[in-house]
Amino acid sequence: MKNKEKTFDLFFENITKEKNLNDEYKKVYVDILNYVSRHQSHTLKANILLSAILDHMIEHQDKKNDAQALINKNMKNYIQNVEKTIHYKPEIEKLKKLDLEKYTISGLWMTMCAYLVLLFVKEFLTDRYLISFSIDLIVAAVAMVLVFKGVRTHWQMIDRYQITKKSFMVELVGFIVGLVIVILTLKSPFDISFVLLVVAHLTSKKIFTNELNG
Repeated sequence: MKNKEKTFDLFFENITKEKNLNDEYKKVYVDILNYVSRHQSHTLKANILLSAILDHMIEHQDKKNDAQALINKNMKNYIQNVEKTIHYKPEIEKLKKLDLEKYTISGLWMTMCAYLVLLFVKEFLTDRYLISFSIDLIVAAVAMVLVFKGVRTHWQMIDRYQITKKSFMVELVGFIVGLVIVILTLKSPFDISFVLLVVAHLTSKKIFTNELNG
């Protein structure tokens, strides 16, 4: 069957699960994916259904069973039978709760790591380092990598629920303003950049939560 363009975005968890399928099962899964994409345009429901199907296929594959025997030569009936076992509303609520926790935790890490990056910028501009240039640079570089990972996580959450980019923009503006403040207050003993980053995170989380539950 010729692959068709998906009408929804696949969750990264499902992409990871798909990698566990061998060639035989992957061929069957592609047909299932195309069928689901044509009949289920709701992103969350489509991915919950595909997740259940992937779990079933992986379990079946581990038992060394034939892929075609799994669907019993009737893909539509197989998909419908799997869907009958799914209670979408509690599954969606569970997914939202987990993703909100993930958003919060990654946001906290982003806040702390972003501050370490800003702290290094201030150290570099004033030529005063906490330990030494090389060590502080390494710490800042690792922190920046963690910031980018957090940004990717938040972007995936926003894209997953097809909500606005307001929460992401708040975090971005918070970092930019924090950077400007660091540059403008190099000689000042007071540093409010961390407070600003915390406020940006809390505001971003509030926006994300409201849109998630809206």
